[in-house]
Amino acid sequence: MLRRTKTVEIENLEVLRCHSRYTVSGQVRLQSPLEAVRAQLLNFNHMDRLHRCIQRSELQYRFPDGRHRVHVQVRFCIIRFEFALQSTQDFTWNEYTIQAVMLPEKGDFTYGKIWWNLAPDDSEGTQLQFRVELIPAFWVPPLIGPYLLKHLLLEKAREITQNLERLATLS
Repeated sequence: MLRRTKTVEIENLEVLRCHSRYTVSGQVRLQSPLEAVRAQLLNFNHMDRLHRCIQRSELQYRFPDGRHRVHVQVRFCIIRFEFALQSTQDFTWNEYTIQAVMLPEKGDFTYGKIWWNLAPDDSEGTQLQFRVELIPAFWVPPLIGPYLLKHLLLEKAREITQNLERLATLS
């Protein structure tokens, strides 16, 4: 039986900028069970289902210590400027936490780290907290760039959580 997906509301959604570092954080309650949410976040070859800007994702390597190396390509536009970015990330996880660390030598970010903390809630859903820290290796125009990048990151966080709920409900 499929549950009807309602609009996901992110609580405490925040985008901060300190020098060249951008931090996005928030929490959301999803109707889907924790296992289904985690499975979607770890679906490395189909991360494009989470956001339309993700053009391609590919599991490149499984390390003996459990890490998984994933290459991700994204494409998006800000005003009239089109960006095609890539990153290679090492993923680690346990039952309640997923972490991805971007490798600066293999992408367009000098630093990047993503955390997802998952917890079951009382109604068979999932409480998801997330935090993303990024330092772009590309030039961000100083006057309008930070504002536009913050707006873009907010929009992406909203779309990803909405799609995550939809995909987890279907699984």
